[in-house]
Amino acid sequence: MLTKMIFKLLFKALVPIVAMVGLMSYGMYMKGGDPAGMFKKVLGDSIQSAKSSVQGAGDSLKSASPVAMPSSKTTVYQWVDENGVTQFGSSPPEGIVSTAKTFNNNANLMAATPKPQPKQAAPQNIPGLDGEPMPGVAGMNLPVAMDPEDLSKYLQTMQRQE
Repeated sequence: MLTKMIFKLLFKALVPIVAMVGLMSYGMYMKGGDPAGMFKKVLGDSIQSAKSSVQGAGDSLKSASPVAMPSSKTTVYQWVDENGVTQFGSSPPEGIVSTAKTFNNNANLMAATPKPQPKQAAPQNIPGLDGEPMPGVAGMNLPVAMDPEDLSKYLQTMQRQE
């Protein structure tokens, strides 16, 4: 209960501060100034000092760590067991001849595969007036030498089929 109340008070105190900093930054921007310059003036070199301190602490942890840092390369061993099955592992078995391959962890092992192209639908063969499929593609003009009455009947039958 007490911690919840403390968090509420902190939140209520931080909201106006964040709003004030935002308004000051926007005001500086509107005057043609650099808002980042304002923060550099206020904070001074404390940000750069904090960055260098954190980096120095990380470097000292790396040197004092008993755990080995992971390498950027991995070695994989390959061998064939007594059943004739090809096996892979991070260490070779004793007494069996194995081959070693070293791979860069930051490189792709497989080549990129091309994106499959969508298959285009085959044009439908629409039967003509004589019952034979009409050549061409959809939207193609009909022959001009056709009788207008036959053409009208044909178009009506096509509309009924849809």
